[in-house]
Amino acid sequence: MFKLIGQRVRKYRLLKNYTQQELAKEIDLSSQYISQVERGMAAVTLETLEKICLALDISIEKIFVNFENIERVKNNAALLSIIELMEDQPTEVLEELLNINIAIIDSIHHLRSKK
Repeated sequence: MFKLIGQRVRKYRLLKNYTQQELAKEIDLSSQYISQVERGMAAVTLETLEKICLALDISIEKIFVNFENIERVKNNAALLSIIELMEDQPTEVLEELLNINIAIIDSIHHLRSKK
C-alpha cells in the first residue's frame, strides 16, 4: 500500500513539475522523507498526505482511488460495505484503520512470498 501511495505521489509531483526538494519545502518536510514516501519506504499520515495533495493541487481521492478500476469497486458489494462503514469516521479512526489494513496486506504478501 505504501508503494502505491508513493507511486501516485511521485506521478502527481512530476505532473506539477516539482522536484522532491520543492515539494518538501512547500509542506515543510525533508526531501529525504519525500523520497522515502515515493519509494514506499516511509509511512505517511493522512494529515501529511493532505498537505502533499494540497501542494500538488489534487484531491486525496487521486492517491487512493484507481479510477480505471472504479467500475470493479461499484460492482463489489464487500468494498461498497467497507466504504459505507468508513464514510462518517473521524480522521484519527481512518488513519488507524489504514495502518491496520496496510499491516494485514503486508503480512499476507509476506506469507505468500514464502510459498
